[in-house]
Amino acid sequence: MKSCLQSILIIVISFTFSTLQAQTKSQIDLPITFEEDSVDYTLLDFGDASTVLGQSPTDTANTVAVTTKPAGSATWAGTTMSTSDGLATVIPFTEENTKMSMLVYAPSSGIPVRLKAEDHTDNTLTVETEAVTTIQGWQKLVFDFSNVAPGTNPYNPDTNFDMLSIFFNFGTEGTGKVYYWDDVMFGEGAPSPDVTLSELKVDGDLITGFSPATTSYTVQLDSGTTIVPEVTALPTDTNAIIEITPAEQIPGTTTILVTGADEFTRSVYTVKFSLPEPSYPPLSLPVDFEEGPYNFIDFDGGIGNVVSNPEPSGINTSEKVARLIKGEGLPWAGSKLILEEKLDFTSNNSFSMKVFSPRADVPVLLKIEGPNGAEPDNIVHTTKANEWETLVWNYPDAESGDYDALVFMFDFGTIGDGSANFTFLFDDIVHFYDPEAKSQIDLPVTFQSETVDYEVTDFGGNDTEIVPDPEDSENTVGKTTKTAGSESWAGTTVGTDLGFKSRIPFTAENTKMNVRLYSPSSGIPVRLKVEDHNDPTLTAETEALTTKVNGWETLEFDFSTVAEGTNPFNPNTYFDKLSIFFNFNVSGTGEVYYWDDVEFGGIVTSSEDDKHGTLPDKTELIGSYPNPFNPTASIQYRVKSPQRIEISVFTITGQKVGTIFSGYQAAGSHVMQWNASQYASGVYFVRLVSGSEVSTIKLLLQK
Repeated sequence: MKSCLQSILIIVISFTFSTLQAQTKSQIDLPITFEEDSVDYTLLDFGDASTVLGQSPTDTANTVAVTTKPAGSATWAGTTMSTSDGLATVIPFTEENTKMSMLVYAPSSGIPVRLKAEDHTDNTLTVETEAVTTIQGWQKLVFDFSNVAPGTNPYNPDTNFDMLSIFFNFGTEGTGKVYYWDDVMFGEGAPSPDVTLSELKVDGDLITGFSPATTSYTVQLDSGTTIVPEVTALPTDTNAIIEITPAEQIPGTTTILVTGADEFTRSVYTVKFSLPEPSYPPLSLPVDFEEGPYNFIDFDGGIGNVVSNPEPSGINTSEKVARLIKGEGLPWAGSKLILEEKLDFTSNNSFSMKVFSPRADVPVLLKIEGPNGAEPDNIVHTTKANEWETLVWNYPDAESGDYDALVFMFDFGTIGDGSANFTFLFDDIVHFYDPEAKSQIDLPVTFQSETVDYEVTDFGGNDTEIVPDPEDSENTVGKTTKTAGSESWAGTTVGTDLGFKSRIPFTAENTKMNVRLYSPSSGIPVRLKVEDHNDPTLTAETEALTTKVNGWETLEFDFSTVAEGTNPFNPNTYFDKLSIFFNFNVSGTGEVYYWDDVEFGGIVTSSEDDKHGTLPDKTELIGSYPNPFNPTASIQYRVKSPQRIEISVFTITGQKVGTIFSGYQAAGSHVMQWNASQYASGVYFVRLVSGSEVSTIKLLLQK
């Protein structure tokens, strides 16, 4: 029993002695150096900051505070430089003495460091100010509390400020960076040494207008310079140390670090070397890439430049050619050239260009564009691999004065990898007139205009050709054979994969299209599918049933009622591509369908004759909806018999601004769209001319 009591007594005495030892340490006070064994350097973190005492990163014999602002820690994470009891004495602020200083080692320049003083008995009595690091490494920061941080209390020197807190990168969430700090004292401390430069030379020549207060200089070298100049510097204080990190290349930057005798006061000077902007001669067509230089404007992973012809053979043995490397960017990566003048399409409507591709069947998009837009995508495929060939792009509808840039996109739609497989050569760009150039297909599709490219794209086993109407040899129509054994989903795109020239003008109220059809039997489901040619996932599909056998009829397709199992109709989608499917969901048996007059809008029934299925008695304009409009008007008209017509638009002063349609038109009622997005608000007249018959209506464009 006595032994146990003795043991307990020894433990109690030992604990009491240890407690007394801890209590012998004095309360922390200014200056804070972290070097005194007799001072209680307890620090209180908040907001997930983490502070310990450790070694200076530049002097292992010096003890400093080490604060980590962990990833995700609060923007206001910080550290109080004491316990909740604060400092032993009040900080001796006065009206004149408003500053404190400390040494800080930051991982980079530009870090805001905030210092907050408060009354430890009343946390509403505070004052805060900031200083910003200017280098990576140790430096002395001075905090002037007469200049408070925005949104904080005004400075009141009569307050009993006796507690300090520090915040690194205040206002920014933590990222795991570490900060060292030491020697917190009242006032600015000993005067800092002069660490400005007295002299700064480049290749032995003093910089013109050198000022020690200016720390950044830009020196423009002669065009073509590749040798990095030698930079020398002298400090104002002979005790300062100069470290010069020279530039590695041109353009580049030389950095001069000036460190004072106290090893903490530093200044950083920079000398930036630049070359004058390259001067490019005016660029006009034709372009053969022999003169140069050429200002290629690269985008999204494409790199264009001029090189010595690596493949001088066949039709192109010229000395220099353009090269485009398609890197790991976006599917439309490429480069472009800006021309001196706007392109003239009055006398020239096409472009030719020699191309050398590592692969055949590569889609090459040559886009013409200007400040206010571009022509629709125009893609031509290569036909040869590792051999020069000439490709031609037609733009018969382009307007003169709108475009001044040529954009080159090779293997459009595929992401490149920068390899030889994605390296393309091109040369000899010529703007010329092609009498056989045809316009991109657009609504309405009549198969009558000699200036429109009525190429269609079959899939799933369909076979379509453009032939005379089985009932009217003067009318041209589409003839689609759903071949024996063809897929149940066999169909035909009305045009190429680029779709129509312009968007189908669907709205929430205008959801219909109509097509004239000649079917071998009644009850055949005919499906129409519209889509965005750039995104095959953006689609809408609907169906109608034939009612006649071996005879023409007009079917109406309402996209507000979609086919079962297909996407809902979104009129805001950029629908510019259309496909037609005959006897959808049934495999082909060799049956033949004729089709014509693919139009936007419902079937027009503007007279009693139309309601009873008889033909109109005259050719005329019926009206337009909406009116006023912006920017698309649906113009309704009817044709009494198959004939050639022209529909044109005029201003109120009689100036012709465009032709909406010119060509052969089938008998019946029709709807034509006019997109006036490029025209100014005002009154316009639409005129239909057919032989001796003339019909006119007035439209009001309100933007």
